[in-house]
Amino acid sequence: MLTSGTSGTSAESAVASGNPRGNTLVIVVADRAVLRRCGVVLLQNLLTVLAYFAVAQPGLVQNIDLTGQARILFPAVGLTLAALLLLGWRVWPGTVLGSLAVSLFLQRSPGSAALIALATSVGPSLGYLLMRRMHFRSQLDRPRDAVSLVVFGAVVGMLVGSVLRTGAMVATGTAAMQNFWYLFVSTWVSSILGVLVVTPFLLVLRRLHWPRGVRPVRVAEITAILAATVVLTFVVSMVNPGREMLFLVFPVLIWAAWRFQLPGATLCTLIVSGIAVYSVQQSGPFADHDLRYTLLVVEAFIASASLAALLLSVAVTERDRARDQIHDASVELVRAVERLEDSLRPRSAPLIRQRSNPDPEGSSEAEGAERNGVTGAGGGPAGGGLGGGGLGGGNTGRRGWRTD
Repeated sequence: MLTSGTSGTSAESAVASGNPRGNTLVIVVADRAVLRRCGVVLLQNLLTVLAYFAVAQPGLVQNIDLTGQARILFPAVGLTLAALLLLGWRVWPGTVLGSLAVSLFLQRSPGSAALIALATSVGPSLGYLLMRRMHFRSQLDRPRDAVSLVVFGAVVGMLVGSVLRTGAMVATGTAAMQNFWYLFVSTWVSSILGVLVVTPFLLVLRRLHWPRGVRPVRVAEITAILAATVVLTFVVSMVNPGREMLFLVFPVLIWAAWRFQLPGATLCTLIVSGIAVYSVQQSGPFADHDLRYTLLVVEAFIASASLAALLLSVAVTERDRARDQIHDASVELVRAVERLEDSLRPRSAPLIRQRSNPDPEGSSEAEGAERNGVTGAGGGPAGGGLGGGGLGGGNTGRRGWRTD
């Protein structure tokens, strides 16, 4: 098995020596790398097609007046935008093929299915380009990222995509011209909800992992949040206590966004939206009204819940990140002050062992004086005066002088 360094060395030696066998080996290694990359891209597009086809059906409501069908939310466009943000343009063919498969599944002609598939892919593609222009980060840890997702990814991008999709449906005879505006508005709103509900969840799911050393209290808390979300949403959607009871879900969403930020908020929003969509054609607070009013109420509820959870979780995430940055900066400041104090603190001089008589000149003078005194005491030719009687001998003269 050849590594990159080995292949590079083989290429240089083959070029230098003109060895055709070495050139063949380098070409084979390069072809394998290209084939591996092509295989990865092909697998990603295949998985994108399967995922698109799987999530395109849940938001579809059949047997509605005017058009025969409508969507409460369009999760496939949210999947397309998330795939483009995470993997780039290389999965764009997979999104188009997925939309084509869904259109063929709905028994449309191949020509109209292809045109509708291309028009459907324009909205997420435009949103992706605009979000890249705004330097969007898939971590969604800044309010500007959330605003970019809502404004450019959901509203502006899906506006253009919905116009083109509705126009393609009218041009191919799939829908009547008098239903253009109703189809456009319903497609636009459902596409916005698909981006708000599905795209943040997929962006977070890519980075989601089980934290190390998690406390049992946190596990119990997230379990309680998920259980409360499921039970409350089913109760307010299926047991028919009244439409005003829908807002009982909001405290749970706020709890999830405050305590678990984006992972908790996006998961609970997905659960709430899925149950609300399922409840449309079942018994619940929407059973006593016509289906168009039902669509309006459910879409308004999902939009309010997803926006509240998304914006609150992003705000809490930014607060926690700012708090961590302040803590790190304060720790670095304390360390810098400690280093500065160490550098300014006076250093003590090393202790030097001193001699008992540090002045050698003084000692030599003292020794010289003693020698002179001894010489005078011995008496000389003129020693009878001051030398002999006054100072006499060293110790004797001192004692006599003190007594006098």
